[in-house]
Amino acid sequence: MTLDKQSWYWRIEVWILFFFLLRWIGITAPPLEIAHNWRQVTGLMVARNFYEGSSSLLFPAVDETNGGSGIIGMEFPFLNYLHFLTAKVFGFQDWYGRFINLVVSSLGILAFGKLVKHYFNSNVSFMASIALCVSIFFSFSRKMMPDTFCIALVLIGMYFLLNFLKKGKAWSYIFFFTFVSLGFLSKISSMLLLVPIAYMILMETSLKHKMWSFLSLAVALSLTFYWYFVWNPFLAIKYGSWYNSGVSLTLGFYQIKTHLLAVLAQFYFSAFHGFIFFFLSFSGLLMLIYKKRHKEVLFFLLTAILFGVYILKSGEIFFIHSYYIVPFVPFMALLVGVLLAELTFNKWVFIILISASIESIANQQHDFFIHKEERYKLTLEETLYIFTPYNDLIAINGNGNPQQLYFTHRKGWNTTDALLQQEAYLDQIKRKGCKYVVLNKASSFTLKKDLVYSDDHYLLYRL
Repeated sequence: MTLDKQSWYWRIEVWILFFFLLRWIGITAPPLEIAHNWRQVTGLMVARNFYEGSSSLLFPAVDETNGGSGIIGMEFPFLNYLHFLTAKVFGFQDWYGRFINLVVSSLGILAFGKLVKHYFNSNVSFMASIALCVSIFFSFSRKMMPDTFCIALVLIGMYFLLNFLKKGKAWSYIFFFTFVSLGFLSKISSMLLLVPIAYMILMETSLKHKMWSFLSLAVALSLTFYWYFVWNPFLAIKYGSWYNSGVSLTLGFYQIKTHLLAVLAQFYFSAFHGFIFFFLSFSGLLMLIYKKRHKEVLFFLLTAILFGVYILKSGEIFFIHSYYIVPFVPFMALLVGVLLAELTFNKWVFIILISASIESIANQQHDFFIHKEERYKLTLEETLYIFTPYNDLIAINGNGNPQQLYFTHRKGWNTTDALLQQEAYLDQIKRKGCKYVVLNKASSFTLKKDLVYSDDHYLLYRL
């Protein structure tokens, strides 16, 4: 099968633009969707604190201060800082991070397609890019989260690496280093792309280009190592905020082994939010093995080994949160492209792509819409403004989810129902400066404190 390059509908740029526009649905909505709203508001807290001038790039801070500074060890807050810079121009809005991620992730898929076209062919590039567009990237590329964002940055960096290796241009080299460094820093999981980067450099015939490429890669890795294994632990110790550095390989192996079905579900469903593309991906791997394409098989084997280490270090978090599969999805999409490019007739490719894409999008479309019953949380800031200034510390029974604390536009405690029913705990947070407690009525208890406000959803108590 050969794609007609003159036909617009076979151009991947057209389809990337189409999926880009499709994901504008609900993009200006606040983070009220059920899936991963907690992860988004954590990032939004950091961006808003940048905007309000309470922290620097090296000292990201959240609103869950627990009476302290709120400074926290986390991924390098590049996405959050871009959100802040946008807010400096247009004023702060929740959805800027969504849009920035969508733009960068779309450019990353375009870079992915061009890389695949160079090392394989246009057929594989088209099929693989479509599969990546409708994969888990479809929904997570429009969230205020760095998971597809970081992968896209590295893919863009790899595209400039290819240009540098082909033409030796200094500007391509600088862009390669910049984008790869920012990608690795934005989330360490993007380092899974080290395997294809190494392949690209090792395949280069110019020793000079190899040396310069490996040098910049070494610097990028050093910066990433310092941020995650020196600076973040320092912030966690100094400011008392928890930093997730993973688990031991032994504990991770035990947790993965005892939840193997949940782990496998990340591959056979979460990766593409459907079964068809996974089946095609797995079949693509079997085809490579059957045809004895040893270089490609070794490439995927090395990638799988590195990702296996990442899984073990993540432990149970890997199968609890679907987005932990994101770094591996471009490789699975590539296998889809490799298989489909072997088919003979355009009509079969068209039918398969349409069917698989419909399945994947249908299983993600709910994430674009906000349930009306969640919108009451948006009244929190306006309600509290009547009774307390922004610098007053509060506590709210978020029960582990900082979403409602974010919507109060206050700092303080994101606490639990159980703790709020303990008088000793209330005395403790009062001594640390907490002035009010916001209680969601979904929890069926009240406090023996000064009630200053009540509506259909919330109670406000003065300590």
